[in-house]
Amino acid sequence: MSNRPSSATTVKNPASLPRRFRLPTSLDRKATLLAWCSFLAQVLVIATGGAVRLTSSGLGCPTWPLCTPESLVNTPEMGIHGLIEFGNRTL
Repeated sequence: MSNRPSSATTVKNPASLPRRFRLPTSLDRKATLLAWCSFLAQVLVIATGGAVRLTSSGLGCPTWPLCTPESLVNTPEMGIHGLIEFGNRTL
């Protein structure tokens, strides 16, 4: 039989739960740094996605992961649109 409380049970005192079921009460430096890095990555993805949308660069690179059948990166012929979309896809 498991020590895990059933989902229908309400726990009035979280301290009575085994340690593995409790949430941390404080974060160490590593967890805080990882949280900020995750936040920054999400902001960059949203910003580059907005740039793709606002500049109509959605068709800069027609396939993924290749931008063209011969090239992994965008080609100069694609101009800024290929660069914007490829940057967004890379993130």
